[in-house]
Amino acid sequence: MSILFVLLMFLLIMTISYFLQPQEQPTVKPEIWAKPQPPRMQRELGLEIPQGYCFHPGHTWVLKETAENARVGVDGFATNLVGKIDHIDVIGPNRWVRQGQRLATISSGDT
Repeated sequence: MSILFVLLMFLLIMTISYFLQPQEQPTVKPEIWAKPQPPRMQRELGLEIPQGYCFHPGHTWVLKETAENARVGVDGFATNLVGKIDHIDVIGPNRWVRQGQRLATISSGDT
């Protein structure tokens, strides 16, 4: 009877330690994105406009890379207005974003 009690206690301790032990999570390797090819430029109304980009009146653009991924940026006017960028805080990488939602915060100089 005492042998059975010892075996049950051993089994109970092993079960509790299994569930309390932190489980090893599989490591996720970051995706490496290829550098985009330079855009094909088309001259319209005296301006060089890159083909395949979608522009927004808020001086931003988006380039569809795959069915679920897109590259987002700012145009030349916004770049000149901001100046030298010190830091970019991306809010929640790898998430769905809709137009009008905050995606990143750009810090430049004292701002």
